[in-house]
Amino acid sequence: MIDERRLHRLRVLLVDDDPRYHQILGAILSKWGVETTSARDGPQALKILEEDAAPRIVLLDWDLPGMSGLEVCSQVRSRPAVGYVYVLMISAMFTTPAHVVTAFQSGADAFVPKGLENLELLRGHIEAASRLLESRAVASGFGPAVPGYELISRISEGAFGVVYRAKAIRSGLIVAVKVVRFAAGDVAAPERFRREILLTSQLQHPNIVRIYDYGMDDSKGFYAMEYVDGPTLAQLFTERRPSRYEALEICLRLCDAMGTAHRAGIIHRDLKLTNVMMDGTGEPRVVDFGLARVVRSREDTHSLLTIDGQVLGTPLYMSPEQALGRQSQVGPSSDVYALGVMLYWMLTGVFPRSNAMAPLDLLGRAAGSYIVAPNAVLEDLDPRLERILIRSLAPRRDDRFADADAMGAALRQYIGEGSATN
Repeated sequence: MIDERRLHRLRVLLVDDDPRYHQILGAILSKWGVETTSARDGPQALKILEEDAAPRIVLLDWDLPGMSGLEVCSQVRSRPAVGYVYVLMISAMFTTPAHVVTAFQSGADAFVPKGLENLELLRGHIEAASRLLESRAVASGFGPAVPGYELISRISEGAFGVVYRAKAIRSGLIVAVKVVRFAAGDVAAPERFRREILLTSQLQHPNIVRIYDYGMDDSKGFYAMEYVDGPTLAQLFTERRPSRYEALEICLRLCDAMGTAHRAGIIHRDLKLTNVMMDGTGEPRVVDFGLARVVRSREDTHSLLTIDGQVLGTPLYMSPEQALGRQSQVGPSSDVYALGVMLYWMLTGVFPRSNAMAPLDLLGRAAGSYIVAPNAVLEDLDPRLERILIRSLAPRRDDRFADADAMGAALRQYIGEGSATN
């Protein structure tokens, strides 16, 4: 399910050396729906603010040990790594007009005297800061305006959209945001996009990147998902070949992930090495269901990007039915074909169809179902494993594994027989 609560919960950094003040104000902020991160001194605050997921609003005490709040504020404004933050200076002692002017001169955006009598003023400043940060993100000029997010950099671009590394404004959390442009004149596109994102966001599996949030207007849609800071499967194995056991374990996890999708009536349609990210724990994560199609019921058979006769996907990984543009025939076994291509590549280091060919030639090969026999590339390939590969890459979809669960069961049986030890 889409979970916006943590993503869009406002976070502030409270910098004060008084533990009791942290406790009292933290409890008040929590009642306001604000999540608090704490720092006891200036150096600790600066370190937190240089982190990727740092809060963008700072409640900064004037009188801090070692480095005053004024010095911290000046440092914040002079360090490019920190980026823009809204600094709200607070103080119990330094509250004269001259002190307020000094706070502004050091770079503070606002000033509020400490005290319970000023809580509503403090709350008003925090709400104003949140609105200001959101407006700055929309006006940033980097890529399209995506409400609630600050786009940081471009990660990748495909035929149907662009993926950005982004920061959720209210929480400061780092996410990946994909922006999809709708075809001109397609008035039904926003509703189809909304329906499909809601369906795919229900996929809960440790090897599928979660969708957190989505939005749209007449010309585009976007969705925010987990940001995986790691290499793609292609990048991981560019310089080294995985062991047979490693390749099978990775493919098995991908089968389990896609089995979850297939049981939910969702097919990916663009599974490939660059759509699998390796996370910090070494687990593969399936990303980008941007070409996903819902097949669970008769009324759900048309997706945002589905028109029979169109060729959708990546030629190296396409099943024959995809290459021929027969989108009405594309189903779970089409994803099985792509899983077979990835396993073939991990085991042999080459694709079943030569990646040196031009895209149109590749489509022709895919449509004609031509592949290089696995044992012609890897002479010592176990015949039982070769049968799994050949079945997953069968030209006729009815000859393949019915879905990812069936392919996973075959791999699990093969591994369980102790046949994948090197």
